[in-house]
Amino acid sequence: MQPLQRALGILLAILMVVLLPAWEKRQQVERMEREWKEILLQRFCEEICMAGVCTKESYLRYSDALQQGSKEYYLQIEEYQKEEGINGNRYWSNITWEEISAELFEQGKYFFSDESAIQLLAVAQREEKLFYGRCMRGGDE
Repeated sequence: MQPLQRALGILLAILMVVLLPAWEKRQQVERMEREWKEILLQRFCEEICMAGVCTKESYLRYSDALQQGSKEYYLQIEEYQKEEGINGNRYWSNITWEEISAELFEQGKYFFSDESAIQLLAVAQREEKLFYGRCMRGGDE
């Protein structure tokens, strides 16, 4: 029994020496990939906020970059516009990705309104969200 335990101990030690570093390396690569994709989203958000417009070409360029690597993320954009109600109350209305994408792919561009908030969202399979970025155009809120 003791030789069997010793053999199992040696086998377990070898597995730990080989598998543990490989697992840690994989985790590190996934973290670096995630950070890179977050940087891409931030750059795209800044681009949109400065220009006030999203072109089909720029959307596809960033979207393709987010789909590279070990995990594919799909880029969605939403806009929140300041509105004023009948009683003078201010609120935010939501322009969904479905509405934005329809105009973006039909017209080749989507123009964001002044004083709007823009949200970028990268969604992976099983609704895992990578990052969302927001920026304000125009207003001071």
